[in-house]
Amino acid sequence: MNKMMSSGVFGRPGDGKHLIACAAGWSVAIVLCVWIYEQLKHFAWTDFLEGIPTYWWPIAATGWMAAYGLRAWRLKQEWEHVALVPWGRCLSIVLRHNAAVLLLPMRLGEAGYLLEVRRQWGVDLTNAGWSLLRLRSQDALVLASMAVASLVPMGPWLVGGSLLLVMALKLALPSSPIEPRSGYWARVGLPVRRWLDSPGWAVATLYWCLRLAVLGGFFVLLAASPAAHAIGVAVGAELGALWPLQGPGGVGPFEGGAWAAANWLGIVPEGVLAAALTAHLFCIATALVAAACTLPWFRPWASRPDAGTEMSAK
Repeated sequence: MNKMMSSGVFGRPGDGKHLIACAAGWSVAIVLCVWIYEQLKHFAWTDFLEGIPTYWWPIAATGWMAAYGLRAWRLKQEWEHVALVPWGRCLSIVLRHNAAVLLLPMRLGEAGYLLEVRRQWGVDLTNAGWSLLRLRSQDALVLASMAVASLVPMGPWLVGGSLLLVMALKLALPSSPIEPRSGYWARVGLPVRRWLDSPGWAVATLYWCLRLAVLGGFFVLLAASPAAHAIGVAVGAELGALWPLQGPGGVGPFEGGAWAAANWLGIVPEGVLAAALTAHLFCIATALVAAACTLPWFRPWASRPDAGTEMSAK
């Protein structure tokens, strides 16, 4: 795992493959940004933004920050067996980690999670890395389920059936190493069962519902999209943001994902593309301002490295 942390995921300075990947990511982002500019260079932005009621901006900012509050709650759950850290400090960690992801290309800011967790809870990079992998796999599975539900015909039924299968699988998997099971099923089944039992699934689902609701609101207001279609376009935008080949902020792939989802759903792409860019820039600005408020020069206590004083004996 340490080898993966040092070379396979985040790359080493001077690593040729890492530099090629970064160059590819910047190239994709630049090409998509040029395409967006060509699509919208004659767009009447003043008239377009008049479609947003004044009250929507504080609602959207509150919803976006509430989503980060849920992520902080999940972080608190993830490490409460090591030390009980106040929710406010977990929120500071989440906001700084998110800012690093936004500012660095190729999602290299994910390394910020490893550093913040090691600094706050004193865990090694291996355990921090597995934690990051577990949390991101939760996010990916929840978002994939929402993508199927909103973009695929009969999607809600497919998701419901899949959940029933997962619940049945969970009951069939071993729950402890002392159960009378052996062989491959026990070796593979126990880690899968622990992953399914890990905390954070409910919070991750609430997080994505709130995040997609905020993005969907922009598409409803600016692109006149039906609510069901707006959520589908928001899911497409988030899937585009997960594309690893991108520059800082994910500008380009995010809008490209929204445009692709809109075409898939049969929505007029131009208004959706402008709405996606507006929503994206607003969310980036909100996240970066919030992260700046956690820095030591703004709040001296925000970066204190001491771990929580109350220990749990799980």
